[in-house]
Amino acid sequence: MTEQEAYDRLTDFIQDYIYEKKWEHLNSMQIEAVEKVLIRRKNLLFTAGTAMGKTEAALMPAITHICECPSDSVGILYISPLKALINDQFERIEEMLAGTQVQITRWHQDAAVSKKERLLFCPGGILQTTPESLEAMLCRCPQRVRTLFSDLRYVIIDELHYFMGNLRGLQLLAILERIQRIVQVIPVRLGLSATISDTKGALAYLSAGSGREAEAIGYRDERRQYFVSVTATRLKKVDYPDTYCKKIFEQSLGKRALLFTNSRRECEILISHIRRMAIKAGQPDCYYIHHGSISKGIREDTERCMKESEGPVLTGTTLTLELGIDIGDLDEVIQASQPMQISSMVQRVGRSGRKTLTSCISFHLRHYEASDGILENLDLSLVRTIAMIELYFREKHLEQVKVPRCPLNLLVHEVLAVICEKGCLQPPHLAETVLELSVFQGISQEDLRLVLRTMIQKDFLKVYEDGAVGLSDTGEKICCSMGFYAVFEADETFSVYWNNNTIGTVDRAYKTDERFFLAGKTWTVLGCDLKHKRIDVE
Repeated sequence: MTEQEAYDRLTDFIQDYIYEKKWEHLNSMQIEAVEKVLIRRKNLLFTAGTAMGKTEAALMPAITHICECPSDSVGILYISPLKALINDQFERIEEMLAGTQVQITRWHQDAAVSKKERLLFCPGGILQTTPESLEAMLCRCPQRVRTLFSDLRYVIIDELHYFMGNLRGLQLLAILERIQRIVQVIPVRLGLSATISDTKGALAYLSAGSGREAEAIGYRDERRQYFVSVTATRLKKVDYPDTYCKKIFEQSLGKRALLFTNSRRECEILISHIRRMAIKAGQPDCYYIHHGSISKGIREDTERCMKESEGPVLTGTTLTLELGIDIGDLDEVIQASQPMQISSMVQRVGRSGRKTLTSCISFHLRHYEASDGILENLDLSLVRTIAMIELYFREKHLEQVKVPRCPLNLLVHEVLAVICEKGCLQPPHLAETVLELSVFQGISQEDLRLVLRTMIQKDFLKVYEDGAVGLSDTGEKICCSMGFYAVFEADETFSVYWNNNTIGTVDRAYKTDERFFLAGKTWTVLGCDLKHKRIDVE
């Protein structure tokens, strides 16, 4: 299919969108997607760097299909790992759909109830959500699943690599299969990722339980160049963080940049010290923080400032800005300390140079001087960082994703979820319902029998006179709690308030007059309410 043929095959308003955005051409991935989504109806894995048009490649033909052959329900289910990513993509997709009859709806904890109710009354268009929101829907109101997805055509999984190889990703596969059983429809799956090391494994993950073959299509802009620098600083303990922060401050002056750290605490310390240096040097305060412990409002303000500001800005972050949230073009990415994974490094470097096609990443490493010994003075973080740079930029090597073979903890979760969804079940029916899910292929009938026996002994389940298995009072409490829908365990946190405005959360209680960093500032504790897990600060 030629570029012109692909363009002509798209629906009129998408052609208008391409024209208004002044795209010079469709890239090869977008052209190939039109043919394979609209004609071949295959599961597809889109692999391309950040800002290479993966989302558009998947959405444009899928939207064209539901416009030409309207669905009787939601036509496209768009699954994302983060609510912030959903909100960011919502604006982009809404702009593409402007002036059309195709609706797009966000469905997560912070989304407007009125919009959800409108969708339930008149299901259609695109639904954006997270795995946890889908699990809640299945457990609480399975009839909504029939209403919303009875004629589902496509499932788009954004940031596919983020789900692979962990319990959350396996939970997502189980959820998709449970939805397929309820509505008796198998939609086409489209996966999006910038960092896939094992294409074969990713295709197997994408297609698990769908009965469809999957194929990968990608795009690489050969014009893109990479500039990598490494600065290693040997410090005495007393020199941290001042000497270290000074180098990062000087590196970031006059630039639009992200500062990635490996922990929230380090992020807070570095930005607080760098801001202090900037004020002392007479520089404007253009320093922000963005991580999971910061309140939603502050994170959104940071995203808006990054996107709208034309001047220099430095935002300290962890994982939250590693994914594809649109924050405008960046001059550089700065990595404090050795990155945890090569795939994470690749995601981060891809955040810079969207317009210039030159991605810049600067590594700032630190090593504390030892009193004696060659090995003690060897900077292993420097050695590992250089190895990671060589492995990717010379050999294009990424870590292999390992998928858990016998996820018994997920099995316990899904047994509770299935009984919550369907009610009491006879053991053979329960075994058939659960073990037929593709994620449990490595689990035997005997394994399930032992798990059920343990769940009964632990009072999660109870057995009725006719032999059916149902939820006990304890099991019902577990299934009704908000934390049940996520298979990952959340840490205990305390909410931090300043003048009754939420700043964020911390992971422990603080005494009155204690001080701590949060949102790039230093706060003094006025009081701590242990019962309500609230800390007031000034």
